[in-house]
Amino acid sequence: MGAPRHACVKRPTNASNTSVRPLVVWFHPGGAGSADTASLETDLLAKVESFDLSDDLTQPGFTLLSIQGRNLRFPTAAPRDGHHHDFYYRDLNSPSMNPDIANADAFIDAVVQEGIVNTDRIYTMGWSNGAFFAQLYAISRHTATTPSGNRIASASVFAAASPFDDVRWDVFANQPLDNNDTTCKLPDIPSSSVPIQIVYRTSDAAVACNSVQASCFRTEPGYNTENWISEAINRVQIQGLRIAGIESNAGAAQDTDAQACTDYSLNCPVVNCAQVPTGNGCLSLVNHQRWPDGIYGNASSNVDREVDMLIFLRNNSL
Repeated sequence: MGAPRHACVKRPTNASNTSVRPLVVWFHPGGAGSADTASLETDLLAKVESFDLSDDLTQPGFTLLSIQGRNLRFPTAAPRDGHHHDFYYRDLNSPSMNPDIANADAFIDAVVQEGIVNTDRIYTMGWSNGAFFAQLYAISRHTATTPSGNRIASASVFAAASPFDDVRWDVFANQPLDNNDTTCKLPDIPSSSVPIQIVYRTSDAAVACNSVQASCFRTEPGYNTENWISEAINRVQIQGLRIAGIESNAGAAQDTDAQACTDYSLNCPVVNCAQVPTGNGCLSLVNHQRWPDGIYGNASSNVDREVDMLIFLRNNSL
């Protein structure tokens, strides 16, 4: 708890204590992800000065706070050593004993203290591990507040599912847990009025689109987006935005709205990019690894769903 923690902050040029702007708190993916992923693999930094997140054309821009995760071994079957935000420690109280919730509290309170943040418009965003945590944090800090009294208005995340499900790996014994042991799953999803949007692709080898894919890809407990949306709908104001991936030669429609998850029936694809780089399994993994701003080098889709995510936040202030 006493170790230094880090974050990257970008403030819009014209923000001041008489011209405050929204605050977007961004949580990076796990593993090799870091705070600077926000500038390297998203288009958020380019929008800091000009995007109208206040619903007020006279005050464009927002402050972007990207928080660095801790080095953690996650309780997942696949080794995931690296930088993470811990959503399995579900102390949603304020103050929280979860070091990552407490850390986010401290950074938000510090940035707000500068006097340039519209406290009715503090939002969370995230990707993969960061998306799971961004939901947990938004739920924990929508009614309850940070120690300085700040609240999260809404969240929009990419490639996520339930932050309240079970684990299947004992990190202390370094072996699988008994399949009958479900003690880590919360029996009841916390109730919250916080609006949450999940953007997800038609096929995802890391966080499955639906139950059929979860079985195919053998994802971790709770790593099933549509199941999570269905479970949470009566407890949290959650909605999904399903977009097309690049599997099954769907590249021409990549990132556009999609009607359904890709159905692999009984032919579960092999997730091996070394041996089958153009197979549906590998492409489904690539789907997970592409933030949906439409900028993918030579394979750009030019469909910026990051805009939809920011519009959702703008439409859901306190």
